[in-house]
Amino acid sequence: MDAAPWTLRAVTAADAPAIATTRYLDHPEAHEAIAHYARWLAPKIERDEYFGQLAVVDGALVAGAGCVLLDWGPRLDFGPVHTLVRINNVFTVEAWRRKGLARLLTQRVLNECRARGLVDVTLAGTDLGQPPYRCLGFDFKRNEMALRLSDAYAPAAPRTNSGSS
Repeated sequence: MDAAPWTLRAVTAADAPAIATTRYLDHPEAHEAIAHYARWLAPKIERDEYFGQLAVVDGALVAGAGCVLLDWGPRLDFGPVHTLVRINNVFTVEAWRRKGLARLLTQRVLNECRARGLVDVTLAGTDLGQPPYRCLGFDFKRNEMALRLSDAYAPAAPRTNSGSS
């Protein structure tokens, strides 16, 4: 069997800008949001409040998955644990999709969670991401709601070519 063309490795604080960029692939003009996220993420990685896995090919990130650890406190639906794991920053660049990388990296993150004794994991899955997450054992919790109190930091809508001259 041939070796995989990618190398897998743990995220480091130096990866924060690249990971931040992947959050805004549809908004490459969102430089300020990318910079804010990178500045938030790097110390989280250094304090071990965020960890993850990356796939690298020829020095370029092609896929990743991570999680942030949230001090959540005991709850009836999560038990007496104080840490909630939130999976995020799961991405695969288009040329590397459909090769199982996102699933592989997410599984590695889940394995690390188990090794750390973390048991309650959540995520927000896109329509594209739902089948792989279900295969990993995730289920919908329909009691989640959201409210945005300000749109001050919402990224601009992506520009489209209207075809007019």
